[in-house]
Amino acid sequence: MVGVDGRDGLDELWGSVLVNWDNGKLHDVFVQTAMARGELGCVAANYRAQLEDPNRREMAQKRLDSAMFLAVQMMESEKSVRVRVPLWCYVAATVTCVVALAILVWSILT
Repeated sequence: MVGVDGRDGLDELWGSVLVNWDNGKLHDVFVQTAMARGELGCVAANYRAQLEDPNRREMAQKRLDSAMFLAVQMMESEKSVRVRVPLWCYVAATVTCVVALAILVWSILT
């Protein structure tokens, strides 16, 4: 079933987490499902809202920290690697441009 905001099944899963708050495996399933769907923001928002309840604060903080850690890991894995171009490539390109410019100027002047 699709939620009102398009989060297919996550709202229902979160409802199950709220009803069975002490079930750690259900929390894991919710976080993993949201991560697989790219919805870690949903996880953070849901657990952040539970921080106000003293009975749920410890578990909510633990899961919020977990979601933030997973989000950072995903961003790190998607980070592009900068390719270092060797100096000789810059020198070769510069020499080629200078030679081409010299030939152009020579052909214009003769």
